[in-house]
Order: sequence, then structure tokens, then C-alpha cells
Amino acid sequence: MRSFCGSIAYLAPEMLESTGHNFTIDWYLFGVLIYELLSGYPPFYNENKAILVEGIKYGKLRFPKYFSPQAVSII
Repeated sequence: MRSFCGSIAYLAPEMLESTGHNFTIDWYLFGVLIYELLSGYPPFYNENKAILVEGIKYGKLRFPKYFSPQAVSII
């Protein structure tokens, strides 16, 4: 699969790099969804699309201090 679709903030790094992907991106998206449900915004979110893409590809995931250890573990 090499198709590109969806909102950038929810795309896995593999999709942004067009290296091909498989079902594991569904698990990535599940983590993104949990993160957003708990924080109100997706991880790496930035209004600047170039910064957003760089964050998804190369950024270190940071968790808000109010995330419980259980939330961090499941994400």
C-alpha cells in the first residue's frame, strides 16, 4: 500500500515518507486517537504544516504532565 490520504496530523511517519505501510499504521492511529481524546489535540500538532510533518517524522513524543502512567503505557 502506498496511498496517501487523510489529515496530516493523523498520518503515520511511514505514510509521510511514502515508504509503504501495512496494518501497523492502524495501531499508530489508535495511539494518536487516545492521545487526542486525553489532551484535546493530536501529538506533534502545529498549525505550521511543515513543522507538523517534521514532528511526526522525527520528533520525540512528549506527554502532558497530567497523563497517568497507564495512559502513557497504552499510547
